[in-house]
Amino acid sequence: YATGSSASRAALPPCSAHPLDASPTDAHVVLARLHAAGLMKAWVQQNHDGLPQKAGFPQASLNEIHGAWFDPSNPVVKMNGNLRGDLFQSLLELEETADCCLCVGTSLSGMNADRVAVTPGTKAMQHNMKHGTEAVGAPGLVIVNLQRTQHDDVAALRIFAQASVVLKALAAELDLPSISAVARNVAVETAISDTGCQFRVPYSPVNGRRLSDQDAGSRKPDAPPFGFEVNLQEGAVLRVALGPYKGEEATVRGRTRQG
Repeated sequence: YATGSSASRAALPPCSAHPLDASPTDAHVVLARLHAAGLMKAWVQQNHDGLPQKAGFPQASLNEIHGAWFDPSNPVVKMNGNLRGDLFQSLLELEETADCCLCVGTSLSGMNADRVAVTPGTKAMQHNMKHGTEAVGAPGLVIVNLQRTQHDDVAALRIFAQASVVLKALAAELDLPSISAVARNVAVETAISDTGCQFRVPYSPVNGRRLSDQDAGSRKPDAPPFGFEVNLQEGAVLRVALGPYKGEEATVRGRTRQG
């Protein structure tokens, strides 16, 4: 990998923090905003780190095909292991229906998930060969990566740059909210107890969906507090409101190093 070389532009500095405490990058946040704006249908996540969710990307539109650190029902898949059946089926459906794949950061080194990038890229290339590049067709494949991949030849657009740089430029072009504003919105809003374990978050207590800034601005003066309260004290029971695990319950077992 490019990050394995000390001379590489992609080499990362040593990190003493625990992987479970990692924070999302600007790239993660922009991808979450693209989905919120209706410009991105789904995210196939090959990492296990939960950073898309931390950036505000909804679990229901995320396929953690190789497993997840934060999901006991989806353990990390070993190199010689089998992919979870329902996630693989979803992967196949995305492969067939995607007209454009934005491939960010992955080396496309031969994993099963590569099909989601390769198939739309190949379809678009074949369309252009048959009808010419002026004919309207699916966009195909866009790869953003610092290193070459074995599928660069089927990409309609190939960008050698850091993901956050490219995606922040894309967010500016699309006039999406600034990264700083998004980061504030993703975080829990206000601690409402002396213990620091109860919070008011910007989600609907009726259907569990995230409330928008417009929802907040249109509230009447005598309306109840915005959002709803979440109790994260040790031993508290939480219920999943949306997504494939709707109705499932989990018990708070403690805090991470970041609280």
